[in-house]
Amino acid sequence: MTAAPDELALLRGRAYGPNADIHDDPRALARLRHLEDEERRAASHADAPVEVSDEEEDGTGPNAPTAAAPAAADVAADTTAPRRPPRRIPRAWLIVWAASVLVVAVSVGALVFSLASIRPVSEVTGATQVATLDQPLDTTGLDWFPEWFGPQSEVVSYEYLGLVVMRLPAGMYASEVECINVAIISRFTNNGSSVGYDGPTYYGCGAGPFPPTAPMVVDERAPDELRARFPDGTALSFVFDGERVGVFMGEPTPTPTPTPAPA
Repeated sequence: MTAAPDELALLRGRAYGPNADIHDDPRALARLRHLEDEERRAASHADAPVEVSDEEEDGTGPNAPTAAAPAAADVAADTTAPRRPPRRIPRAWLIVWAASVLVVAVSVGALVFSLASIRPVSEVTGATQVATLDQPLDTTGLDWFPEWFGPQSEVVSYEYLGLVVMRLPAGMYASEVECINVAIISRFTNNGSSVGYDGPTYYGCGAGPFPPTAPMVVDERAPDELRARFPDGTALSFVFDGERVGVFMGEPTPTPTPTPAPA
């Protein structure tokens, strides 16, 4: 019987360690040599080939491996055998993935192409601001105003050279956005039973970051006060910035001279 490893390690420490004293103990020295001989014999037996009988070779002997305890050779074969190759991705999945990548590439390409093909339009109009309307008009003297919008109307109005510029709250003419309406004061009538208007109106609503804007061109239908200030063909724009109305003027558009009819 082979001794426990602890005994062999202890004796080796007494023989080869820094405080070796086994040479003064003949019995311990003899025991060390005996244990080292046993260790060498055990190592030589482990390296020797194992003889297998015919019965064990064909799996019928008492030492043959069973299904519950496979032979060591089989275990070694399993550990050294090549691993199973990774499972292949189904062809249908690859087709769907490639199609999705193609769709994204086409969409991005189309967007980039569309942005690159848009011709830039300058926002600079060259208009000059000629007035700021921030003093609301007293509508008590306008008998048509409460009848036109209602006595409890939230409409705020401004007067400008014979025009009435009306800020219309959201929901009156368009849902959730404010609008602006420009008309001629002298064209409103009130006969006691109804209110009428005979003249042009100029109208516009806001949208997101774009303010309500009402453009017009001065012509023969405009009030005399406006025509005295601006020649016919002058473009005006009324812009509401949330607190006040700005009046902008563009360059007058030349009125084409009519061609005389042939005699």
